[in-house]
Amino acid sequence: MKFLRLFSLLLAGLPICRAQQPGQKNALVQLRESVPLMASEGNSAVRPQVDEAIAKSLNTFFELLAKNQIDKAYEHLILGTKIAEQTKDVATLRSKTQQAIQVFGEVRGHELIGVKSVGTHLLAATYLSVGRDFPLRWRFYFYRADGPWKLVDIRVDDRLMDMFDERAPMKNAEPASEK
Repeated sequence: MKFLRLFSLLLAGLPICRAQQPGQKNALVQLRESVPLMASEGNSAVRPQVDEAIAKSLNTFFELLAKNQIDKAYEHLILGTKIAEQTKDVATLRSKTQQAIQVFGEVRGHELIGVKSVGTHLLAATYLSVGRDFPLRWRFYFYRADGPWKLVDIRVDDRLMDMFDERAPMKNAEPASEK
């Protein structure tokens, strides 16, 4: 498992950008639709949603990963961005993704597991890739000043515990006494 943690550290933090297509909805409508709803008593949970252009772009990305077309997946994701000019960072991300597929198994699917917004200009979409042997968490960060959402950062890791917001127990905590 030491390699898994090293892989998580190596993959985290490489920025990737993707320009979105014109024809977006009003920013407030779009944000309201993209915020995940929590299940309340008597209601079932509503799945989180993102803007249609974001969903289409990320679905294509994961579909290409599932076909083991990693280079093409990243070319699609960074098409038309300044970050595409940072070839060394993109090459590292591609290489680490290939290693992840070899270690965790081929990508067999993906699902959107969370959406968070900060104001009306920043949005994070968290996806889970379903691997043959192990899932990975992918976090995509989007920014929009005017016009379409643009992917400004991507992070991937295997820290499943973080998906459940579990905290490590306190080191100096006393064990519970038995009665």
